[in-house]
Amino acid sequence: MPRIFVGIPTRNRPALVPKAIRSILAQTAQDFRVVVSDNQSEPAARESVERFVRELGDARVSYVLQPEDGGEYGQGRFFLAEARDEEYLVILHDDDVLDPHYLETALFRLDGHPDLAAFFANPWIFATDGRRSEERTVRYRLEHGRDEHPGGAVDLLAPLLRCGMCPISGTVFRTRALRASGFVDEDCAGNYPFEFNLLMRLGEHGGRAWFERETLIGFCFHEGQLRNSMRLQFNEDVVATMIKLLERRRFRGSAELWRRKTLGFNHRNYAAILLARDDVGAARHHLARALRIFPLSWRTWVYAAVGLAAPLALRERVRAQLASLG
Repeated sequence: MPRIFVGIPTRNRPALVPKAIRSILAQTAQDFRVVVSDNQSEPAARESVERFVRELGDARVSYVLQPEDGGEYGQGRFFLAEARDEEYLVILHDDDVLDPHYLETALFRLDGHPDLAAFFANPWIFATDGRRSEERTVRYRLEHGRDEHPGGAVDLLAPLLRCGMCPISGTVFRTRALRASGFVDEDCAGNYPFEFNLLMRLGEHGGRAWFERETLIGFCFHEGQLRNSMRLQFNEDVVATMIKLLERRRFRGSAELWRRKTLGFNHRNYAAILLARDDVGAARHHLARALRIFPLSWRTWVYAAVGLAAPLALRERVRAQLASLG
């Protein structure tokens, strides 16, 4: 039985997913099984990907068409169920690629540290045409707290809440650790915040990961993807789910501080969404909640003051900001 299960969720990206598959087949560590899970792509796209997988003629790679679009939560639950016997599970986004030495390095680190739940490495950032962006790469590492860490074992919980240090795409998870954590909250569905939910559950169960400073994975940045954080911050379903996930938890130490800060931030964003649709009363409720949870945020105080004194002016500003996101 292979040691690593690699799940590639895909939807309407027939030009990108072959690159992800080829990057796995090019690994120096070949002890893997790959399932390409199609989340109800358009007929032409699904036929293209299925044909590509079939023509590979590699028994380790298979294609599955999902009966319905279950979003990232549906795909993640499917992959965990599929990884019945594999020791490790990887979810690689269909637009990302692995360096040939990625899986070999992950196995070396995790085999040497059986107490760790996951492995992740520094990325390079590239566009859909394959061109690397040094500027985006530097920005990603700075925003996700990579430059300040020397590499090695790292807690998952506090860095997740502070800067999202560990991603989901390409991260090698110890399968039994995912199962022991409960994987994700049962009442969640759709797309984001699947990644946040999974990593938070792993972290709150004491999960730690190996952070490899070497550049071993490529993340593709393009329009219309979930990595656009500003779009996520003002997506009502995403913000409401983030509030639900964080309200039902309590942590200790710095993780609790960052939970409260993140929760307050999401209450403030939800207030902005409500203002944009003229629900001033509900918006004020969420602003008050944000201040009670994390009163140290000067931005929230500004929002609250303007929301009380000039809610219509704030509404127009929020609407303009939302319109700028497309």
